Amino acid sequence: MPKRIPPLSETQIENARPSEKPIRLFDGAGLFLEIEPNGTKLWRYKYRFAGKQKMISCGIYPGVSLSDARLQRSEARRLLEEGFDPSAARKAERSRGELAEIAESKDGPSVRALIDGTFEIWKGRSVLRLTNEEAQFIKNLLNRLL
Repeated sequence: MPKRIPPLSETQIENARPSEKPIRLFDGAGLFLEIEPNGTKLWRYKYRFAGKQKMISCGIYPGVSLSDARLQRSEARRLLEEGFDPSAARKAERSRGELAEIAESKDGPSVRALIDGTFEIWKGRSVLRLTNEEAQFIKNLLNRLL
């Protein structure tokens, strides 16, 4: 059974000072604040996926508050429970943003299948998100009409 870690408080975070080596202040459930020797305070979330230990960054304190970091941790844990790697989902989200910029430059619509089984149809800045069943229904409807 994992060791129970008391949650961090804002005063503990503000009073934490850098040292010669990086310091980690743990909030529990994989979330911790890493204080670099130069004084930078970074939120990190450590987790295991497919038997491997992984870590993602949640931002820099004070830009990302304690409550915001906890929300990011909750979202990552939700993805893990659904069977998705939070790091891969974040990379897919980034590439989706890049593809959206490309789609905006094209004249025609762009269609994409996502990790979670949904489909997106982009036309300029407009997007239509469909589940697999909805996409299949539209495909069958168009086949009958054409």
